[in-house]
Amino acid sequence: SECKAVSPLICRPDVCGARLRIMRRSGLAAFVRSRLFSNPNYQWSTQDVLQAAKHCLFALPVVLVANDCVVSVAKVEGRSMQPTLNPDEQGPRDRSARASPPIRDRVLIDKFSYSCLREYKRGDVCLLRSPRDPDAWIIKRLVALEGDTVRTHSQEFVHVPQGRCWMEGDNQECSDDSERTLGAVPLALVEGRVLSVIWPPWRIHRVPRVFSQERVSLGYHHAWP
Repeated sequence: SECKAVSPLICRPDVCGARLRIMRRSGLAAFVRSRLFSNPNYQWSTQDVLQAAKHCLFALPVVLVANDCVVSVAKVEGRSMQPTLNPDEQGPRDRSARASPPIRDRVLIDKFSYSCLREYKRGDVCLLRSPRDPDAWIIKRLVALEGDTVRTHSQEFVHVPQGRCWMEGDNQECSDDSERTLGAVPLALVEGRVLSVIWPPWRIHRVPRVFSQERVSLGYHHAWP
């Protein structure tokens, strides 16, 4: 094996070997593996418990930051995004059980592109806070951005003000969205975009970006899409 030392003083094989052994054994996973898998009958001491708790304590902030700013998983409720999400048809396990409850999609949310980079794209399925209830989350499709003019399904033309966006559900009959009740939604409420469905297994797929270009006259703030 090769070893790259920063200083000639620590380029000795015995020092480098010791440093590599320490790196391989560091971390919570390596600690648990060395205690449980190497010896299933190992009795944990107080020092082992404290050391495992220390590893968990250091990992917790990383997990929380990743969930808030990078990626997270959400469960989809309701029918407003059918047939893209929560379609009526069931998977192979549920076709024989007539009284079984419907399977709800679990989706992977990309928060980094929207919350940090502000890379809003028309046609994305987005996760956002409800303008009516700050504790509730909704999933809608981003139709138009600030500066755009959108033609609604009732053939009206609406200009989207600066700092806001136009959100609609794919199932217009069951969706409370910008056209029906919400109006233009503040962009600050948009937390991320839906990347893919990850559960149930027969529904695993990437959620496509779908945009009706003939309904929207592009503004000057954002390029297509």
